[in-house]
Amino acid sequence: MKSLSIAPALLLILGMNAQAQVTSLVDLSPMYKDTVANSPGIEMIHPFLNFVDDDTDGVMDSLIVRFDVYPADSSSRLFGTTNRKVDFPTPCVNPDDFSWAEITSVKFLGADASRSHLAIGLAGGCYETDPPFDYKEAYRTFVYSAAVDGSSGPVWVKTYNLEMMSFESVDVDGDTTKEVVLGLVIDLANLPDDASNLRSIALEAADGTQVFNVTRPLTR
Repeated sequence: MKSLSIAPALLLILGMNAQAQVTSLVDLSPMYKDTVANSPGIEMIHPFLNFVDDDTDGVMDSLIVRFDVYPADSSSRLFGTTNRKVDFPTPCVNPDDFSWAEITSVKFLGADASRSHLAIGLAGGCYETDPPFDYKEAYRTFVYSAAVDGSSGPVWVKTYNLEMMSFESVDVDGDTTKEVVLGLVIDLANLPDDASNLRSIALEAADGTQVFNVTRPLTR
């Protein structure tokens, strides 16, 4: 098993082995906050992504995610949250030698909370070796949420086999507590002109419990 560990900001700038493609800078401002009681001052909730290439073919197969918590002005880690793993999508049944996997988007939430949230858009593509030799792409959205006010805090994750359009922190049920809300694109291949719907999913920030899950027309 080949493993590559890279901080996401550097990864996204350099577009290294995970073939990351981005068009804008990643906003890390929600990750600077005073969250650890026995550590004076501001901490940085530092993302750590470990890209894994199980078969050493140069295409990443999975991603292991956690947060490392540091004093904002230090490289001495206070603690790390629990690792969680997500596989890159593999749309082909019998892929040929050409295939790719990449991160398409990254967003962080939780600036005013004791938890931090990360949403990652993943994509993969390949050609089938069997007739009619179709080229296929697939998308996946992974949400990682962890308590970052102390070690061994609870972690929850969600995975959806759809492309991420948005990831926001909003009070959608009027309880004065912000939920995390995903927007996921559903392509409608049976309709012309790249028609799509938008699936909106609201989750309780504390434990990932679903508040609502609705799908509505987006483009026609």
